[in-house]
Amino acid sequence: MKRKFFIAFTMIFLSISLAGCGKAGMEGIILEVTENEILLSENLSQDKYEDIKNKSISEIQGIPLIYLAYDNTEEW
Repeated sequence: MKRKFFIAFTMIFLSISLAGCGKAGMEGIILEVTENEILLSENLSQDKYEDIKNKSISEIQGIPLIYLAYDNTEEW
């Protein structure tokens, strides 16, 4: 009985543990890189990128942007 419980518990634990180990599902285009920041847009087509590539960030309207900042650049 204890062995069945242990096997069941182990299987459930492994299933839950491995659920988050899948492939990342995000693709995007990097728009700007500075010393401590990266600005990118998720799911931006090549045609839309060509339309906005010479515009400033304040001129871009209706495009979801992701802004990543990091503090300790020495670790990179």
